[in-house]
Amino acid sequence: MPRSPRDFAGSFTLLVTPFLSDGRLDLASYARLVEHHVAAGSQGIFAVCGTAEMADLALDERLTLAREAVARAGDVPVVATADLEPDPAAQLDEVARMASTGVAGVVLVPPRRHAGEPEALYAHFARLAAASPVPVLLYEWPGSSPSEIPAEVYGRLVAECGVAGVKDTTCTRHGIAAKVAAAPDSVVYQANNPLLVYGLEAGARGTMTITSGARPDLLAALWRAHAAGRANEVRTLAREIVFLDAVLCTNHPAGAKWLLQRAGIIPYAGTRRGRPLSDAEVASLSAWADGAPAWRGR
Repeated sequence: MPRSPRDFAGSFTLLVTPFLSDGRLDLASYARLVEHHVAAGSQGIFAVCGTAEMADLALDERLTLAREAVARAGDVPVVATADLEPDPAAQLDEVARMASTGVAGVVLVPPRRHAGEPEALYAHFARLAAASPVPVLLYEWPGSSPSEIPAEVYGRLVAECGVAGVKDTTCTRHGIAAKVAAAPDSVVYQANNPLLVYGLEAGARGTMTITSGARPDLLAALWRAHAAGRANEVRTLAREIVFLDAVLCTNHPAGAKWLLQRAGIIPYAGTRRGRPLSDAEVASLSAWADGAPAWRGR
């Protein structure tokens, strides 16, 4: 199990949640999906995340997904969000139960609705981090309002509470650089595909992007190329990833599920609450997939 921030570095990929046509979890497809991500060479897996439609999953479902991901991932570390219950008192139990699934780390998000007051935000994370028996990562989840974690709050949480890293979704050069500067020994994950190259060059130590849900191999290959100093390969891969992002982001995670269904990884591309893909979105996904780079395994 990872014990230091550096153990969480690399390409962490995001899992979609496969459903059966009646809306129940499709755990057989989920097992194949986890194995698919491991075969891509991913350094880690984010199992209960925005891409997983975590806001529409019950706690027992979230715990089941985390437990199944751990069982299938082998030595690849799995992390999962652990503070989604609406009652703050229940979140302490949620953290403990999520940690008991065997995840390498729990992920904490800002409260769904909060005033954005830095001290209150710090207190929320510090209380839960103190209760966690496993390392803690933070996530600027778009489902929280506001979602941004100020760099100075993040730096304090790393220094005072042992937080290991953060998934930055500011989608700005300043936001990424500020978090790297605030806690240079932590892992800042770059989530914005167009800024992937900038983020890595600025000191981000990992990636967590929506494109990894559909093509984890491309993100893993980009990370390997970056670590080896192969700048031209990084930029070539980044170009493909940016184009994939453009066709996914109009309807996510439905687009990622459609590509996984086309690849034979999951049999059903439905989401729990999102709208179906439009004809134009399917055409865009098809156009990208028809010219997509070949699959890159380990």
